[in-house]
Amino acid sequence: MGSEMCIRDRSLTEGLTSSGGRNNKGRMTARRRGGGHKRLYRKIDFKRNKIDVFATVERLEYDPNRSAFIALIKYDDGELSYIIAPQRLNVGDKVISSDKADIKPGNTMPMKKMPIGTIIHNIEMKPGKGAQMTRSAGTFAQLVGRDQGMAILKLTSGEQRLVPDVCKATIGAVSNPDNSNTKLAKAGRNRWKGKRPSVRGVAMNPIDRRLIAIIPATTPGPMIETSSRDQISELMERDETMISNAIGRRMRVSGVVLRAARKASGTAITMVSMVPSVAILMVSQRGSHNSVI
Repeated sequence: MGSEMCIRDRSLTEGLTSSGGRNNKGRMTARRRGGGHKRLYRKIDFKRNKIDVFATVERLEYDPNRSAFIALIKYDDGELSYIIAPQRLNVGDKVISSDKADIKPGNTMPMKKMPIGTIIHNIEMKPGKGAQMTRSAGTFAQLVGRDQGMAILKLTSGEQRLVPDVCKATIGAVSNPDNSNTKLAKAGRNRWKGKRPSVRGVAMNPIDRRLIAIIPATTPGPMIETSSRDQISELMERDETMISNAIGRRMRVSGVVLRAARKASGTAITMVSMVPSVAILMVSQRGSHNSVI
């Protein structure tokens, strides 16, 4: 079994490195990525440019790089290639890419040659660029019409798209339709896939929060900043001049003392930050209070 499942042609595979969510500078740009099982990339033929040459399906394989199964095909001239395996494609079946191919799973042809209503996958969006749409497990599109050189496609989402009808597509729906029903069953299976745990922010320890009070003096000068509750109380009770000139009054919101004093300019506004929210007491010269939390 091991010799049967091994890769016969090493030119069909190449090494694949994992970024771990880091960019070219080594900085993390995508969180919760890293680890996972080592993968070998299988080169898939999305263009199907070998025209009018029959190929035989050698075997169906699992591909860790995509949700669909892949098929190893061998052309009559001996060339090997990988394609996305459609549903109802079996070992020994013949497939071909041609303008006059039969309407059977695995055959590729331009959409202008297909009958209306055909179920297709591996759809090109630009002629010769290779398939870009409906490549994941269980997906398909339906050719519902043609108009002025454009093919009208209906996707499984209900969306209709216009694609040049000279673009190629493959007959049938993509294999492994039960992929969406897969149960991971344990956390370790997500780690095999290179997905690290996601922790909610509210569940994290707020160790980087601190209480800051900014108390303006009655005369022009620098602001006084402190992070100690005792120092805040002492500063507010020490200066008799500040208390006598204060327009506002003391308010206690969640254990934080808020007060307002008149500045040299005559404006009486004091802001005190608290955790987890920010409480602001704004006092006008008339003495009216507006509290914003």
